[in-house]
Amino acid sequence: MHLWTSAEAAEYLGIKGANGARTAKRLLLDMGVRPFPLGRGRGLGDRWRPQEIEEALDKLRGKIVQPEPRRAPYVSIVGRSLKEVVRELTNTRTEP
Repeated sequence: MHLWTSAEAAEYLGIKGANGARTAKRLLLDMGVRPFPLGRGRGLGDRWRPQEIEEALDKLRGKIVQPEPRRAPYVSIVGRSLKEVVRELTNTRTEP
């Protein structure tokens, strides 16, 4: 089982900069991905499973993809008679 460091996870997520590993760690924790602590010391620390990162991204993408409902077009009633406005607003027939 291969585990990623925070820097490798940041590279996979496309996070650049000096604090990329720290930002990736915070983002992964917010998405619900938990690290495997390997202990303290040089070369140790938290490691992340790539499969869990991909699953969290898939869930995140699923939430974002949903389109917003469309609004009805704006219709101006200035300069029109009351009969015209009522007829247009109560017209249930859809025009092609």
